[in-house]
Amino acid sequence: MSIRFFKRIWTFIISPQKAWQEAKEEKDSQFLFSEYLYPLIGFVGLVVLGASIYQGYYAQVAGGIKPSINLLFQKGLMDAAQVFFSFVGGFFLTQWILFKLFPMMWVIDIDQIPEENREGGRIRIDWLPRIIGYGLTLPLLAKMASVLCLCFVPEGIYFFVEATVLWSFFFYSTVQIWIGCHLLAPITRKGRTSFFIAAAVGVILLPQLIDILFALLTHTFNGI
Repeated sequence: MSIRFFKRIWTFIISPQKAWQEAKEEKDSQFLFSEYLYPLIGFVGLVVLGASIYQGYYAQVAGGIKPSINLLFQKGLMDAAQVFFSFVGGFFLTQWILFKLFPMMWVIDIDQIPEENREGGRIRIDWLPRIIGYGLTLPLLAKMASVLCLCFVPEGIYFFVEATVLWSFFFYSTVQIWIGCHLLAPITRKGRTSFFIAAAVGVILLPQLIDILFALLTHTFNGI
């Protein structure tokens, strides 16, 4: 993870307009995946792994049980894997759904397409993965904030603090996605709002749904 990685995250938090403009002007199409999204998912996964071990250890100590590091580590790995599958799955599922819906619902404004993205009469839509990938920044940070709250916030005010933090993150996520759609998506004005709604639902809700499904499947298989 480079300085550019942390700088981009910070820019998305404090100045989303500037961050999306940088994403729009980005020439390296692989930066999103190899140097931003996957490292960010991995970083959040490591935080979840550590938080899971920390929480499990002190819960067992408080219950008078001798902590089993191996079991705690296995549980932490499962929680980290859940983060990975939720957000990577959410990214690709959202992208697939939007690709399928695109011809039926939205029209590209050809005047907004740069010349370099018009190759042999075909239009590249590399802006779509950017909207989804960078749009996942705040939901990933919200996940990290949630597990840290679980570890360090007193039980009596945990629900209030977590609800405040999560709702703030998710509300700000919708604002960010709106800015990203406005700057990056070369869609006619008529379809811009519906595209924003579809992108926001995919980016914010699909990872949460996959997370719930993964947790239910894990619980089911562990119960067999």
